[in-house]
Amino acid sequence: MVTELGFVHRYVKPAGQEKGTLLLLHGTGGNEDDLLSIGQAVGGGMGLLSPRGKVLEHGMPRFFPTICGGRV
Repeated sequence: MVTELGFVHRYVKPAGQEKGTLLLLHGTGGNEDDLLSIGQAVGGGMGLLSPRGKVLEHGMPRFFPTICGGRV
């Protein structure tokens, strides 16, 4: 687990020659490990960057706060 750049994240180096990097963003309550297997399955050998969201909602990480407390 790496914490540079202000985010706890995982970075998986690409298999073979650099083909780009796939950004993996988990949903509420997820973490930086949740989507790595999916990224490996669909990424075609790309590097994988998977950060953990910094906003906590009821103790669960996410990437942005709920607008209006979740009420519409």
